[in-house]
Amino acid sequence: DLPDSLRDAVLRPWHRLSPPARELILALAVGGEVAAGPALHRAARLIGIPAAEAISLLHEAVDCGVLDVTPDGDHWFHHPLQAEVLQSGLSSDERRLLHTAFARECEADLAKVEGPATPARLAATSAIAGHHSQGEHPDQAYPWTLAAAGLADALDDGPALLLLLGRLVVLRAQVDGVDESRMDLLLRLWRAAARVADHEVELGTIELLLAELDEADHPLLVTELLVRQEHMRFSTGRGFFRVEQVERAVALSAHAGNSWQHVYALAELAHASLWGERKDALELADAALRRATALGHPRALAYACAGAAMGNVFSGSPGGVELAARGVAAAVEAGDWWAFVHATLWEANASGAPVSAACVDVDERRRHQMVDLGAPHPYLAWLSACEALGRLLRGDWRGCTDLLRVALGSDPGGAADALARLSAAHVAVLQGRQHEAEDHLTRSDELFAETTNFLAFEFDAVRALVRLGAGDPEGAYAAAMAGATSPGAPPTMCEQLCPLSARALADLADLARERGEPVEPVLARLASLVERFPHVIADSAFLSADYQAQLEALDALYAAEVARARLAPDAADRWEVATDLLDGTLPWDAAYAAYRQAEAIVVGGERPRQGAAAVVRRAHALASELRAEPLLREVTGLARSARIPLDVVGDGGSGSGDGRLQGLTGREREVLDHVVAGRTYGEIARALFVSEKTVSSHVSNLLRKTGTTNRYDLARLARHSTASAPE
Repeated sequence: DLPDSLRDAVLRPWHRLSPPARELILALAVGGEVAAGPALHRAARLIGIPAAEAISLLHEAVDCGVLDVTPDGDHWFHHPLQAEVLQSGLSSDERRLLHTAFARECEADLAKVEGPATPARLAATSAIAGHHSQGEHPDQAYPWTLAAAGLADALDDGPALLLLLGRLVVLRAQVDGVDESRMDLLLRLWRAAARVADHEVELGTIELLLAELDEADHPLLVTELLVRQEHMRFSTGRGFFRVEQVERAVALSAHAGNSWQHVYALAELAHASLWGERKDALELADAALRRATALGHPRALAYACAGAAMGNVFSGSPGGVELAARGVAAAVEAGDWWAFVHATLWEANASGAPVSAACVDVDERRRHQMVDLGAPHPYLAWLSACEALGRLLRGDWRGCTDLLRVALGSDPGGAADALARLSAAHVAVLQGRQHEAEDHLTRSDELFAETTNFLAFEFDAVRALVRLGAGDPEGAYAAAMAGATSPGAPPTMCEQLCPLSARALADLADLARERGEPVEPVLARLASLVERFPHVIADSAFLSADYQAQLEALDALYAAEVARARLAPDAADRWEVATDLLDGTLPWDAAYAAYRQAEAIVVGGERPRQGAAAVVRRAHALASELRAEPLLREVTGLARSARIPLDVVGDGGSGSGDGRLQGLTGREREVLDHVVAGRTYGEIARALFVSEKTVSSHVSNLLRKTGTTNRYDLARLARHSTASAPE
């Protein structure tokens, strides 16, 4: 249904061809294969020209911009629309005749293909099936498609099998007297979709099966389908787990309490109940683990171990890491990638908070394992996106960006796509790419139906950050409070929601003062916030020491934002406390707090100029390492207004209070001073009259000698070393 003007534009190059060339190109469009070898010969035979002449006509088509030469030296259309428009211009009778003729030609070519199950035989058989189908001959199309599906299965070609089985389901309704039932084909299609992780096709097929199966005749199959439906609804962004649906699965299989399907349903009921904070959730998780252990079925055991690990993490009990690792091993044995990622995430959660090195290490190790085992991309993308968030929170924005490229490099499926885009929006807004951040967040919202209810994802915190980046504190406050007040377990990054709410209100208070408007309504909202949430919201899933340190640091940030909103006289002191606690824990927040500390000192004017200069330079160094452009602009503007030079180096960067800095050369100490001052490689090179490559080499040596992992950690070590060095 293209507009006539677009059809004319698409076909304009084709109309410039000679009549024989137009016929050949039309035949190639109907043939649907890259013009190479047999495909070209078939098209040439159909229009009655010698193969040698066909080659010269191909050259003519390339010259006119109709065809392109592929990397293999073959030919195909410059734009896919050209082939589609050419076919759509044929009458129904013309299309049927051409496809029938192509099917006969392909059958003749198939007879020359050797071997029982080869890619060439699969391609030829699929082509015959396709032409019979488009030629509207279902009686011929069905057996050829069935044969092609058998070849795809034998060759372990999952994508081809999925496509062919989908066609078989459609053709089955058009033919009579075949052995395969519709139910058999739907079950094969479901398993093929699961095999290649096509979540949309799998969910659609499950829904068809549930609509057509009699649960009284197939209670265990329906049980499995009901639970898997919840997985696929989550993976496609349709909704979070519905407890009542999993309860139905448990009840339906209760007569077979020792079946793997019943234990599988029981484990996922525990999973859903833990998120819903049901009182019997831990009992359900324990019961599922006991039954799965006794049964020994790998799939049931994978989900039961993951659910039990989740329960241990929620309750603060030990053993979560070991349980989850056992679940991963069972998932590998079962070939269930959903269970693999599920168990991995709880292995990571049991190891530490998302910002911890231990959590990131688990994600990385399991991601490499998935690659080695040949996991489908959507599951690899899901785990990559989780690791990306951890690396981002740790300040490793380069590692985060690399992982997001992996996740979004191919279709990751709804859940992984949304999760990756949330981290992409997160890093983009922190580094000043506001439009990019908003685009990623918009796409995440499109992918997921009810974003605030997806507790495992950080929708609310990221939305608040993006609204702050857009200069919309009111929208930021609304987003953060939506997450803070959502029912059930707190969402991911819940500990950030109160500081973000207070930050938004502090911005609103500043705006009111600038405009000469009453500030009391904003301060009343702030008082209500603090009364309702005296401390940041803690995620009960994390009880590790590193998470407690994170909560303490964010509590200090929360208090500092409240002091900023109220113009409290101790605001600078509160920002200093927050900066010191956040430094080394949450680098992005540390950079922001350092800026606010410097601002409070400069505006208050109560401290010596030297103290203000050191804090400003500290903020600048932290923001520079993170490439936090919006923050860098604020710090630079503050320094300019306070007449504090930012190009001063050597004022505390290369102290020797830490033994790791003892073995540095003189040149390495010079480079380190510049790193602490936040200089780029190019700036350091110009200051020291060396090449950027030499600077890079010195920095690599510094990282190796000090055992640090990046320039941020190196600068932090040097600053702390100076602060602790004896006078």
